[in-house]
Amino acid sequence: RFSGPAQGSSYHITAQLPEGVRYEQVEQVIAGRLEDIDRSLSLYRPDSEISRFNDLPAQTEMEVSKEFIDVLAIAREVYRDSGGVFEPTIKPLIDLWGFGPKLSKLQGFSQLPDEKEVAAARKALAFPDVFNKGHKVSKSSALSLSFDGVAQGYTVDVLKEALDRLHIQNYMIEVGGELATKGVSPRKTPWRIGVEMPETEQLSEKVFSALLLT
Repeated sequence: RFSGPAQGSSYHITAQLPEGVRYEQVEQVIAGRLEDIDRSLSLYRPDSEISRFNDLPAQTEMEVSKEFIDVLAIAREVYRDSGGVFEPTIKPLIDLWGFGPKLSKLQGFSQLPDEKEVAAARKALAFPDVFNKGHKVSKSSALSLSFDGVAQGYTVDVLKEALDRLHIQNYMIEVGGELATKGVSPRKTPWRIGVEMPETEQLSEKVFSALLLT
């Protein structure tokens, strides 16, 4: 079992290691891939690629990693398929409501934003203004990206590929509620995933339903 903090949440991995694959080897691979993604996509790191892109002046190019380009492509696909409901340049609204890395006057929901503040933040929503040529990205307006809606799912896919390359046949990967499974559980049965009971006031540890993944 492997676990730890990741992307403002946590990760948990259970895997049956084949002969010749050491625990420390898998632990190092997992840590390395999580660091790659964090270095590229974390809004909590001022030195990350996404933070530097958000600070980048319009009409200026910067070169980014494969991870950034991969998630940008996913974000474009979801933006298109949702008719723009999924909006990756929503960071100004995230910050306004106090969900971003910077503290705001709304922290704790003691004060709601007024209509003028919301309207001003909405003016910065402009995902079509993000461009890339290969691994070089730019923007034509002063916008700020947040890939939080797709980054954790992407992280699960990346970790899945890493375990597959190690020829691990049985595993469960969970990052912030996003998950993937392969093979069978340690009980030699299909992976059984519990879905928590939704609560309006607080997080619940009660199980609403359990899904058998086959």
